[in-house]
Amino acid sequence: MRLPRCSYLLSMLVILSVTSFVMSAVDERIEGINLVGNTFTRTDISNLADITKDLRDIDAYCEEGNVVDARKIYKDGKYAEHSLHYLSTHERHLNNDLTFAFQMYGLSGGKPEDAANYQLFASEYVENLFDADKCMKAALALQEIVLWMHVSYANWELLKACSIAADPLFNNVAAGVDNLPAKADEIVAYWIGSIQGQPDGTDGYSLYSKANTIGSLFGTTVASGTRANINILSAYEDISGIFNQDDGCTNDFTLSRTSEALWPLLVNISRQMMVPQIQSLIYAMLEEDLDDINIFARIVIPQLSQCRYSNYVYLKEVFLDQPYDSSNFHKTLKVLQDSYSCLGLSCWDIGIPHEFRDSALACDEYDDTPILAGYPAGSDVVEQSKIDLDIHQISVLTAFDQQEFWDMAKYIYLFGKNSRIIFYYGDDGVSNEEYMSLHSMAIAGERNQALFYTEFITFFDDPNYADTIIREVFDNTGSWANKPLAQRAAVIRVTIQAQIMFMHVLSKLNEAVKGCVQGPATRNDTPDNYYEEYYGIDAWDEVAAYIIGSLEGKDLGGSSHFNDGASLWALANSRCIEFGRQNEEGFAISNAAIFNLLLAGKGKISAGSCEHLDRFSLGIAHMLFISLFQSVVKYAIVTQFESAGSGDAEVAFASSFANSVIPVLSHYDATSALR
Repeated sequence: MRLPRCSYLLSMLVILSVTSFVMSAVDERIEGINLVGNTFTRTDISNLADITKDLRDIDAYCEEGNVVDARKIYKDGKYAEHSLHYLSTHERHLNNDLTFAFQMYGLSGGKPEDAANYQLFASEYVENLFDADKCMKAALALQEIVLWMHVSYANWELLKACSIAADPLFNNVAAGVDNLPAKADEIVAYWIGSIQGQPDGTDGYSLYSKANTIGSLFGTTVASGTRANINILSAYEDISGIFNQDDGCTNDFTLSRTSEALWPLLVNISRQMMVPQIQSLIYAMLEEDLDDINIFARIVIPQLSQCRYSNYVYLKEVFLDQPYDSSNFHKTLKVLQDSYSCLGLSCWDIGIPHEFRDSALACDEYDDTPILAGYPAGSDVVEQSKIDLDIHQISVLTAFDQQEFWDMAKYIYLFGKNSRIIFYYGDDGVSNEEYMSLHSMAIAGERNQALFYTEFITFFDDPNYADTIIREVFDNTGSWANKPLAQRAAVIRVTIQAQIMFMHVLSKLNEAVKGCVQGPATRNDTPDNYYEEYYGIDAWDEVAAYIIGSLEGKDLGGSSHFNDGASLWALANSRCIEFGRQNEEGFAISNAAIFNLLLAGKGKISAGSCEHLDRFSLGIAHMLFISLFQSVVKYAIVTQFESAGSGDAEVAFASSFANSVIPVLSHYDATSALR
């Protein structure tokens, strides 16, 4: 049937409109590029992804022995928008992110004042390899040090870009944050590159390819590649989804919401990036390839400075301070494996190089009933104990004078980084990962039932007193505004330790005692063992986890290296030396008393008795108070000749510890507290 002319024109108009819509959708999709498998970027970042072509040609020239041309591509670039030399030396990429901060802290031996000497560590190391006519090793270092550090920079840069985009004072185009999806694309552009090919491929001259190669040797690959790569791409997709929302990072409110959503994804990418680095270091140790050991140790060991201090110091001596000695291989490996948990990794994540068939390579898997400084937890409180890593890492970051590192410390305070909480939904196994944060502890409603809470809010006239202090210090407002950074860092450290953690422990003690006495509100509807398992042992074990922390290790009394800990337990062990209050085992007498009270309480609950549990709880509170009071005495002596306006950190320590003790004193003697 022939259509009337007007109907024909109308039909053609509809067809053209639909075609235009479809083509628009296709154009929008093909604006990005396909890097690997089903991973499409949202924008065209081929000019960045082509960095792997530079690496390919450098590798080819090195194979030929043509150091001059290999070095020229490193310096000037060839295909990519920026050369590898530019990525490792431009000031925009230095002192700007969380990974770089730990790198500087680790390379400098924990001396931030010396960090400036190591800012160009990557480019200087590559130049030395070229000078030593080790062209192939220089090519490897360009990939595993220079490019790896830049992917880390691109990862954390997303938070900064989001903050700038939300600030009305910035011109987003001029600031380079007018296209946030492109910022997210940078991560995978530099990780995967433009010549990857298949998802399980190993010839793409990229970090992605290298992860597949080493992952296959450690048994951590599946059909579509290594698990680390899969996890990184999954996080990227989630990040892109956040940035594709119309209201992401548009004002202060959406900034906070977007930053909180981004944070665990960026932490996970950073965590997964460490997997192939650790695998490669272990493999190089097994092969006794000293050049490869030196390359991979230059990333892995400095990053471990965010973990247990004594482990980091030992590994730094083994790998960075002297030539590697393979005679201590098994001890070194065990110390390295002991650090997995701090990085948010497990033995399953890293795997085992099966080709060597050495049973000594086996790794202790996750212990869901940990031993904390000799205390045998009967429940899974591993993640709760790791809150001390947040405290330690905040202290590391605030030891620097770079605002960017302080910003990262604030993110750790607000959103947490180490104590993972995984929420499962229904029976399908779907989960969501978040982090317990010091900020959430500081404002928790459960505190209002804790011992001394009333005295603290009366003294500070603020129900969220500790949170207010810390956020003011981070924002450079309040009573510590414009004070020296060392003082502000001291205020943060003490307020976290002596106010947030102290009150949180008191709150958990109250919860444990009340739970034991009252049981579940709907006890008849719960399994017979629910009363003992949750309202008894679990809550009591949480008290131990928050007092002791993860950094103290398993040994009775905690680590013999008192610099390891960051908890109230660590504070007591530090003070006991100064006040001569050590027991025969070498740790604080007050901690020994806490240990005995924890065991006594655990025994009572296990026996189904709540009698005297409140007395044990009060005894623990009083023992914890000893190190706080000792700290007041110590800093009163240290600062007795300081002027009121002194900028010394000791003045801030003195003030903050005093403010942590006065409310407790007022509970027992208001007159003495006022003095």
